Amino acid sequence: MTDASRKPVVSGQDHRTWYDPQDILDAINVKAGATCADLGCGSGTFTFLLAQRVGMSGKVYAVDTSVAALDQLKIKKPGVNIVTLRAELTETRLPTASCDLVLLAFSLSASDNPGGVLAEAARLLKPDGRIAIVEWRPVPPPPGPPIEHRLRSDRMQRMLESHGFTGVQRLREGAVYYTLVARKGKPVSPTGARPQPPRPLAGH
Repeated sequence: MTDASRKPVVSGQDHRTWYDPQDILDAINVKAGATCADLGCGSGTFTFLLAQRVGMSGKVYAVDTSVAALDQLKIKKPGVNIVTLRAELTETRLPTASCDLVLLAFSLSASDNPGGVLAEAARLLKPDGRIAIVEWRPVPPPPGPPIEHRLRSDRMQRMLESHGFTGVQRLREGAVYYTLVARKGKPVSPTGARPQPPRPLAGH
């Protein structure tokens, strides 16, 4: 199966009923002039807000596998600092070490290969780059995907650390979502020692 990156439908209600993208990006602290990749951008809920924050000296790569989602994004007339790209999230074809921030907002739980997406995110990030993950908590829907497709925050932390990310922090959290941010670390050797279990985060 191909990698799925479509945004979950929020039961016909405005997404702000469940989460506030502005508040989430406030916590992530996106800098002016930054180059960001919004992997699994959908129709641009976070893309346009990222573009506002990085300004004309920055850039946002809006990446999704769905032509329909990207067409919806383009209808909203993205500015010149937004570059749309249809690609698998595991193989974006973007330049290595080109991004200051990779955002995965509700994308990993919709992917058939979340580990592959994290590996691609690590490839895209500059040595001091950051990854930000917004995901559904394991609480009954709606909104979001079925419980069995959701990734608990403790499992997500282990996945991040196994892909070389360090300093995992929990930021904004709501009734149905959580946000984790981490920095790119050294690549993990496939023949290296198994990563140590992470310190548990409060709540899941």
